[in-house]
Amino acid sequence: MIPARGGSKGIPKKNLKKIMGKSLIQIVSECVLNTKYIDEAIISSDDHEIIDEAKKFGLKAHFVRPKEHSGDNIGDVPVLKHALIETEKKKNCIFDIVLMLQPTAPLRTPSQIEKVIIEIISKNFETVWTVHKVDDKYHPDKQLKLNEKGNLEFFTKKGKDIISRQELSDSYMKNGIAYAITRQFLIEKEQILGFKNGSVILSGPIANIDTIDDLVYAEKIISKNCK
Repeated sequence: MIPARGGSKGIPKKNLKKIMGKSLIQIVSECVLNTKYIDEAIISSDDHEIIDEAKKFGLKAHFVRPKEHSGDNIGDVPVLKHALIETEKKKNCIFDIVLMLQPTAPLRTPSQIEKVIIEIISKNFETVWTVHKVDDKYHPDKQLKLNEKGNLEFFTKKGKDIISRQELSDSYMKNGIAYAITRQFLIEKEQILGFKNGSVILSGPIANIDTIDDLVYAEKIISKNCK
């Protein structure tokens, strides 16, 4: 499921912005349609222009996302559940696993998605996310925050006791490349991070498009890889 609503405060019509002449919708469409194991690839959007762009590049559009499942304050779960239920009605079948692939991560590859699918099936996980290891320089135990008095304090209680980086445990950040959730867990628990969860740890550059600078950065990476 490709979630791509029309509204965006950072970049208007963000999902239609282009990198190397291809919209973010086209990029994710081409990636998912070259990925093994996927039975149905759909767009979930409230925007007809985005839906038309998705259909042009091979995604299915079984519905227009309703207003109650759009907007800045709507989480992933209601969007995923709505897309799953509507697609199952349309296809007259029951799916086993839902993948969420956000268009705003244009550096993903089919092999990365396939690793997530293999991981959730082979190890019987409820959910699997792709993540990147956080550089120790940005570790949560080394971060600071402002308290209610406006004074700096460590972000975690453990932070003040850290002397060397060898004391830091590994930490990871979600990278937006792929999320896999079993149908049962999504419907019954209404969460996207399972109690029995797995991960695919990736390396290399990542880009999550929120600003024009993110678009410029992603284009540089893609342009470099095309040479």
